[in-house]
Amino acid sequence: MIKKIFSLLLMTAVFSFAQAISDRITETNCYKDSVKAEEYAALTQVDFDGYYKNLIKLEENQIKKDVLYIAISSAAIGAGAIWWLALNDDQANAHPRKEPVNEALRPTAKMFSIGLIAAGAIGFGYNLYAFARDTGSDSKLRSSEKAYNVYKAKRAAINSGAKVAISPAVNILNSSAGLNIIGQF
Repeated sequence: MIKKIFSLLLMTAVFSFAQAISDRITETNCYKDSVKAEEYAALTQVDFDGYYKNLIKLEENQIKKDVLYIAISSAAIGAGAIWWLALNDDQANAHPRKEPVNEALRPTAKMFSIGLIAAGAIGFGYNLYAFARDTGSDSKLRSSEKAYNVYKAKRAAINSGAKVAISPAVNILNSSAGLNIIGQF
């Protein structure tokens, strides 16, 4: 009889210790269904959806900027080429009234058109490279989208399914001990 009482007391002490540990863990980490839970969630909440959406939006804006710069540099190449062709057109230059000012500025205008073509070509090449870098398979946008999809899948896996908590139960009046299983489905 003494062995049974001693084993019951020992089992009660073990379950009480386990209950105390689980209460401490639950209190600090879980905060289930209480006002403390809402306060803790409000203080420590991180909006990962907003973070990933903001990151993706920034990368999409960078791609739009690259496309705009490609268009601007293409326009610079076109304007420089048109100007160069207009300055080298012999029929337009065969006009009977040649102005000396126009002839004096012709070399400067040709150099300016060459510079415009060169700057446009360099800008076009770099922005085309930047566009390919920002839209490629190993771009920041693709990696951000993949990370966001992984986050959504993990969050869905965590939020779905059954949650079961096991806690010790000791009834001193009826001299019994056991386990309580609490489920959330």
